[in-house]
Amino acid sequence: MQAARNKGRIMYEDHHVMLFQDLSTDLHKKRRLFDDVKQRLRALKIDYGFIYPAKFRVFHEGKPHLFADPSSVDSFIKKLDT
Repeated sequence: MQAARNKGRIMYEDHHVMLFQDLSTDLHKKRRLFDDVKQRLRALKIDYGFIYPAKFRVFHEGKPHLFADPSSVDSFIKKLDT
């Protein structure tokens, strides 16, 4: 997936090919648990993203921080407010 992302547009016999990760319903539900903290991070203009399958990564002051659950992200955000 990363190679396809780096390549950009992929063509095969004059047809545009699109690749998507296959996320299970269970994995999608786990990622949805982070929706609240994602909204708060957006408001603070802090970059974030997922590492497959469901590790949450926050970029703050040039450093990545990894989290396994939304409550630990919430604690991190609260520390930023103080």
